[in-house]
Amino acid sequence: MSLLASCASYYPGYSFQPAPDVVSVSPGRTDQRAARVLASVAGVRRADDGRPPEVEVRLRVENLDAARVEVQPQSLVLVTSGLEELGLPRVEPPDVPGLGPGESTTFTAFFPLPPGTDPDDLGLEGLDVRWTLVVDGRRVTAQSSFSRRPPPEIRYVDPFWWHDPWYHHRGFHHRHPFWW
Repeated sequence: MSLLASCASYYPGYSFQPAPDVVSVSPGRTDQRAARVLASVAGVRRADDGRPPEVEVRLRVENLDAARVEVQPQSLVLVTSGLEELGLPRVEPPDVPGLGPGESTTFTAFFPLPPGTDPDDLGLEGLDVRWTLVVDGRRVTAQSSFSRRPPPEIRYVDPFWWHDPWYHHRGFHHRHPFWW
């Protein structure tokens, strides 16, 4: 029972696109890509284990050809389409390592919703995530924008449209191509 209680779930209908958003980062005005960040919004988690509802954002940072790339998790900011900035995130793992050439790291940021609010109370039709990397000693700030996916269209299809093949009545006889 405690295993089920510890499983976090997401609010339905809060999935975002693109998944993932790919951002190239360069330390100057050159076309050379020094690093790449893949960002994706996993969803809005329900309150769990004493934590408030949170927006879960996953980031993968890849050092393509820079001498050193450092991630600054304290620089992460999430702004909703209602222009409300969410609180400082909880980052897992808490220590994000610096990256040498060809290395990558993945971490998750959990942005808490304001106390007493529900996801429906906020403008979560769009999200903007901003972060800062230190690439070869230069601070570079980048961002990813996400829009909420429309809910899937639900169509009712009656599974009993096909008549009973063993019940033949006058005026209606239908050959079944599956077995005749």
